[in-house]
Amino acid sequence: MSEIAILIVVYKRVNNLEKLITSLKYSNNEILVYVDFDDDHSAANQAVISCVKKFTSSRVVISTINVRNVGPGFAVPEAIRWGFQYANYLLVIEDDCEIGTNALQYFTNTQHLIDSRVKVISGRAAWNEEALARPKKILTLTNYALTNGWLVSYDSWNDLSLYLSKKISIIKIAKYLLFNPFNVLPLLFFYSACLINSNTERKAWDCYIILQMILENYYAINPDLTCISTGGIDEIATNTKINKLAPNTYIALASEKSPSYVLNSDKNFINSNNRHIEKNIFRIKTYHLFSPLKSWFRIFKYKSI
Repeated sequence: MSEIAILIVVYKRVNNLEKLITSLKYSNNEILVYVDFDDDHSAANQAVISCVKKFTSSRVVISTINVRNVGPGFAVPEAIRWGFQYANYLLVIEDDCEIGTNALQYFTNTQHLIDSRVKVISGRAAWNEEALARPKKILTLTNYALTNGWLVSYDSWNDLSLYLSKKISIIKIAKYLLFNPFNVLPLLFFYSACLINSNTERKAWDCYIILQMILENYYAINPDLTCISTGGIDEIATNTKINKLAPNTYIALASEKSPSYVLNSDKNFINSNNRHIEKNIFRIKTYHLFSPLKSWFRIFKYKSI
């Protein structure tokens, strides 16, 4: 069983997939490819399946192909569950990602840092490379896992994925707010996202993971430099609404420099990372204080249509 396997979750981006596998096939890591099926039998999805079968037949990759479409809300969790048959650690990437020059070495050198409190190693930095306030030459911690190329262990995934299969405990939410009143905005923001996802057709798996990280005070490791490039809007990313980005631009671009491998657990850095991510990535603002109430109204409106 390989120590770290590279899990690629793919739907329709055949060119990205072929480039990814070609760039990785000489690494020492097992390559796993999970394909979400297109119920409409689109040409793009069929091309992906043909590409995967070509690499599978040459024993470059291990693959599985869904018999039906599970969509963005379930594909990644299902892929992870399948991938842990082959490795204790999974480097999870989607087909709009590109592996940076230093990425595999970074994850290999930091995988031992996953423990009872640290659950995820992110490949994306929260700060732009040129940002003056960016923590430099250290790894830092955050309560938010940036899942644009990320390493997770079998045990840590079991801890993080609780709310993917169980109902969110209202009592736990209330207790957390009682003892952590200053974290009310992010908690209600992600709790609201989970309500919407649970009760409408809009599905996103990562809000459940982040809610669990907040409630349990789990951490993700945040690099000082981004290691994995992540694509922006294209015709496949129908669930992405970042209007400021032009099609085919990058949400995050991998640095050519090597990230640090030294972890700094200073509480000030954790708080700084959290506030920066809340403001610039999730855009958590004061009006989200009433997010759960607004979510219930949206759910009622949706179900009334």
